[in-house]
Amino acid sequence: MLDLIKIKYRDDVKIFKFCELAKILYKEFYSSLISEKETKNLIYFLQEKIIKNEIKENQYEYYLISTPSEYIGIIEAVKCNDDIINIYKIFILKQYENKKTYNELINKIIIFFKKQNFKQIKTFIPKNNILNNIFQNNNFKHIQEAARYLGNDVYIYENIYILNI
Repeated sequence: MLDLIKIKYRDDVKIFKFCELAKILYKEFYSSLISEKETKNLIYFLQEKIIKNEIKENQYEYYLISTPSEYIGIIEAVKCNDDIINIYKIFILKQYENKKTYNELINKIIIFFKKQNFKQIKTFIPKNNILNNIFQNNNFKHIQEAARYLGNDVYIYENIYILNI
């Protein structure tokens, strides 16, 4: 059974755990897309003080994905307004990447954000990622393709999905 744990500004232990897990997940995901130097540049921003400041000063929201025994993934999101949450990153450790886990996670995400009174979830999913089929199978509507700039003329191409909840 999966759970989503929202990281709060004053929770230094969970901020630390988030940063440590995110560094591992960023390396797993980005190492095949960009150079080691560019990956290190992205990881630089996973410092506890930076994450803490983003929670406090901005609309950024960070979540740990957990099983009853361990943390297995992260979610990075931005609250656009009281109605819309944009999820920019969903990363799970490779040993947990499978359709069953992702389907459970998507259902958890829908319930979790519905309880927080959001009316729409918008996601940005890299092309050729298993999540594309799973979002489509969970009634998310594909609205467009986009390219996100990662630096040094490197782009990641994504599908954007929305779900009105």
